[in-house]
Amino acid sequence: MNTKLIKSFATKARTTLLKSVENRLNFWGIKSDGQHGAAPQKSGAGYIYGGQVYDDITNVPGLWKQLANKVRTKEQYIDFVEEAAYTWFNRIMIIKIMEKNQLGPSILEYAEKATTPIVIGQAK
Repeated sequence: MNTKLIKSFATKARTTLLKSVENRLNFWGIKSDGQHGAAPQKSGAGYIYGGQVYDDITNVPGLWKQLANKVRTKEQYIDFVEEAAYTWFNRIMIIKIMEKNQLGPSILEYAEKATTPIVIGQAK
């Protein structure tokens, strides 16, 4: 069996996931050296972050604090990014395998004329 395509896909997917995790950490002010920006502040039924008010009832400031405590050094940052990318790759592959074996709905498929998978459209 020729595994070149599988290896190529896995490498590209890993790189994409690593960049995505780093982008999300950057959004939340977690820097690659372990330094942190300003934390989100609780406000009413939501929170304030980056000068914007969000009406999310999730405890985002608490979750941000947990994340900031996990990522305090460059090494912890690298480990966190690697672990998150690895976890998401495995989750996506499991979903795809389940779809191919008809063990669940096809959420990674693209809707007609869509540029993102169905599950992403449902998450917005």
